[in-house]
Amino acid sequence: MYCMTGPDEWWALLHFRLFFASRLLHTICYLTPIRQPSRALMFTIGTVVNISMGVAVLRAGKY
Repeated sequence: MYCMTGPDEWWALLHFRLFFASRLLHTICYLTPIRQPSRALMFTIGTVVNISMGVAVLRAGKY
């Protein structure tokens, strides 16, 4: 849905790269004995990116 709203290319790439990096690092933190706050932080970053894209979809639908 986010891609169909025609977002600015710079913002879209930022969203996609941040989400990919957060999920990749979350997986690495899950598989290795890294202390817990790092895994939760990566999960939170991914969630914030999804919320940001959702807000962008809702704002695009408003107009």
